[in-house]
Amino acid sequence: MTILMVIFALILFAIAFFLLSGKASVLIINEQKEQHQFNQKFFKSYGYLMLIFGLFACFLIFYHQQWLWLTFLAITSFLMVFFVIGLNRRIN
Repeated sequence: MTILMVIFALILFAIAFFLLSGKASVLIINEQKEQHQFNQKFFKSYGYLMLIFGLFACFLIFYHQQWLWLTFLAITSFLMVFFVIGLNRRIN
């Protein structure tokens, strides 16, 4: 499980870098000028959340509590679902 949490932490850090660097704006093709700042705030907020979750995943590498790992994975899964829903609203 420790190796899986290391891989998961690396994935979260990669997602956080992608969102915080501004490269995620390519996901929204039809973007108006006034909507650009709102989209940047959206990506930055989720980028910071992914960074915090990546740091917490690094903490969980050394702290072996099964219920805490499963709770963390459930919260991260819900966060990903809310990100996809928000991204879908911004695309339309």
